[in-house]
Amino acid sequence: MFTYSGASESQTPKTVESSRIQIRKCDMREDIKELVLKFALEALDEDMKEYEISAKIKDEMDRSYGHAWHVVVGKNFGLQVGHVPGYFISFYIDKLAFAVFKTNP
Repeated sequence: MFTYSGASESQTPKTVESSRIQIRKCDMREDIKELVLKFALEALDEDMKEYEISAKIKDEMDRSYGHAWHVVVGKNFGLQVGHVPGYFISFYIDKLAFAVFKTNP
């Protein structure tokens, strides 16, 4: 379970494979959120390890939206972070937890 204050619960997106995704907290524009979820699903479908998944998502987000993205992927972790407003999402795909956020460079 994520601990985060400042963003409201979000609906699971309908344009991605929503049956596998559970959004926990989202403070992110819809277009950016969809891209994060797309990259995460692609990495899982490629059967990557957790550190490879986080590297793939980070590289893609740095390339798409500038540097200073951070990605945490795992089955059991706590998280308390600061982030640029409008650039945070935490979610599960299947039983794997994700936190993706941007900080100031």
